[in-house]
Amino acid sequence: MVYRPVMTSDLVTWLKLNCLEYFLRPIALVALEERYSGEWSRCFADPVSQWMAHIPFTAAERRLLGSGWPPSEKKLADDLACIARLAISVITPGHPAYPAALLALPDRPRVLFCRGKSEYLSLPFKIGIVGTRRMTDYGKRVTAWMMSDFNASLCWVSGLALGIDTCAHRTALVRELPTIGVLGCGIDQVYPQENRSLYSEMAQAGLLVSEFPIGTPPLPHHFPRRNRIIAGLSQGVVVIEAALRSGSLVTARLANEYGRTVFAVPGPVDSKEQEGCHALIAQGAVLLSSGKVIAEELPAFAACLKTACEDVAETLPELCKTLFRHFSQKPKWHIDELSEVLQMPSQVLFPHLFLLRETGRIAFSPGQWYERR
Repeated sequence: MVYRPVMTSDLVTWLKLNCLEYFLRPIALVALEERYSGEWSRCFADPVSQWMAHIPFTAAERRLLGSGWPPSEKKLADDLACIARLAISVITPGHPAYPAALLALPDRPRVLFCRGKSEYLSLPFKIGIVGTRRMTDYGKRVTAWMMSDFNASLCWVSGLALGIDTCAHRTALVRELPTIGVLGCGIDQVYPQENRSLYSEMAQAGLLVSEFPIGTPPLPHHFPRRNRIIAGLSQGVVVIEAALRSGSLVTARLANEYGRTVFAVPGPVDSKEQEGCHALIAQGAVLLSSGKVIAEELPAFAACLKTACEDVAETLPELCKTLFRHFSQKPKWHIDELSEVLQMPSQVLFPHLFLLRETGRIAFSPGQWYERR
């Protein structure tokens, strides 16, 4: 079915639709939508009893509709006041900022509440990044290292949870990269509380997104719905440190169903937090050994890779920059080759190669070989 946007600009109608979307399964909402040809204002003018005469609602849906529909005038007034107070943007499928990637989903959200830079929704390159809440030093290091390969053309999408999600958002903010946090609660709610400062930073320098009605608390069954938006927004999803039973694997499964590329980072074989990643790789996920693998699997993302000039900080010595430019032309060098090409003794090059290694730009191999990461 081709989605027909609501034929009114009345924000109250959108808030009512958002409330209804929270109560109903996607298939029931689509049936109701088709019944009224997408004219929700006409739909809402009819009593629920008339809907029930034509739509096969479940017992649970009938119970929810009976207890929570229509939303009270006070609830609607409070929501409107919250939207104004927090400068929330309400993005719908008829809005030019609504992502085409979500519009193509069979279970697309009809209403997105946004705080921050809503223009990030329209960025062409997005990668989801998810993982355990019990992040290890390895997971933290790999997340920052993998993201360091990319420039500000790439937007990082995650779920604002503790652990890998938090690390990804904070890394993006520090490096001034676009980042979107998808919430499993109302846009006005902060969860987890430990991320209150991150939430505030994301509302200013990043983008917060929620499909849930304003005021909705973070309940367990909300997070699979949140995960489908992370997967749907992204062209690929990276999983870093995930147990066999985790929300990260739910996101990976949804990404696979939506035709997105799933990447998984391997880790120690005796770690429970790596079992999910290893299972994904065994099932066909792309083994992610560096950020550049993303560009190899998704060639359009090559435009997001840092150039040698972007990658080498201005604070590094000039010889480091010269050395690194050679690694951009040829990824692997022996110390004797570098010494010959640069007409410099190896003892002069060693400390600069060490600095490049310490800043994560190259790696050492046995036999005095050096390779770009």
